[in-house]
Amino acid sequence: IIITVPIVLGQLIVSSFAAFAFSKLRFPLRDKIFFLYIIVMMMPFQVTLLPQYMVSIQLNTYDSLLSLILPGIFSPFAVFLLVQTIKTISNDIIEYAQLETSSALTILLYIIIPNIKPGIICTGILVFCEQWNLVAEPLVLIESFENFPFAVIINNINAADVALFAGTVFFMVIPLLLFARFNNEVMDGLQSYKLK
Repeated sequence: IIITVPIVLGQLIVSSFAAFAFSKLRFPLRDKIFFLYIIVMMMPFQVTLLPQYMVSIQLNTYDSLLSLILPGIFSPFAVFLLVQTIKTISNDIIEYAQLETSSALTILLYIIIPNIKPGIICTGILVFCEQWNLVAEPLVLIESFENFPFAVIINNINAADVALFAGTVFFMVIPLLLFARFNNEVMDGLQSYKLK
């Protein structure tokens, strides 16, 4: 939870701004930069493990939770999903809002985000599930047992121990509870991911 929740919150904040810029703002090389985002997203995560390791050594975050949290916040996955959601909002609404204010931040906070709330919740839950299951990154970026996420620790529990069963149930219950609580928002959010 200490690793996953900051990643989800950070990724939703960063990706909301980036997705708004990629979908509704006009700037040079916008489409090419977004294309690079998609390419990075499509690369297997193993390709980025060595650069993450090298950067964590240089930033002195190796063997700390920050070595997992910082790269997780800037993952392109949520940006891609939210761009598809924001594109479903009519440009007329943005133009009407620009008559009242010229602030892109005001338009994002008061027009875009309330209109894409199901998409944001759905993205948050998908990111949560992705980060909740971290295994490979911690094995490369963390050495201390106490810093490992639960997905790695559960593998070290003796198979005959009742703690393995309890840990497995705990590991499954939290994502299931999240999905059960936000079931309608997830379904609405999945419908809003229209590829354009």
